[in-house]
Amino acid sequence: DIHESFYDLFNQHFRKISDPIKGTRYYTNIAIGAHSKPCRVHPSFQCVVVVKKSEVLHMPPPFLNRFEKFCLSHHSILDAALQQFPPYMSTILKVIRDKVQEFTTVSPLHE
Repeated sequence: DIHESFYDLFNQHFRKISDPIKGTRYYTNIAIGAHSKPCRVHPSFQCVVVVKKSEVLHMPPPFLNRFEKFCLSHHSILDAALQQFPPYMSTILKVIRDKVQEFTTVSPLHE
């Protein structure tokens, strides 16, 4: 699994090397199979891991516990964007969104 290659990075296990000329530098080990290599990490490094909802249950809990978890969907992103519009425009856009949702939802045929 690719995520296992980055355990030191995700655990924020960095080695700090101070150099009077180049300044402070941070390194972590990145593993590929049985081989490991120290790699430089930017001091303000941040990481986003995207996992499909269907795959979350198959991920090792210790791996998932390293991160804050957010569930993003088209609706949550659109709702956040709609908050930036004036109320009258948000209402219009929400009606359009609901109509598109209704149109694209597959419903069983009535016999």
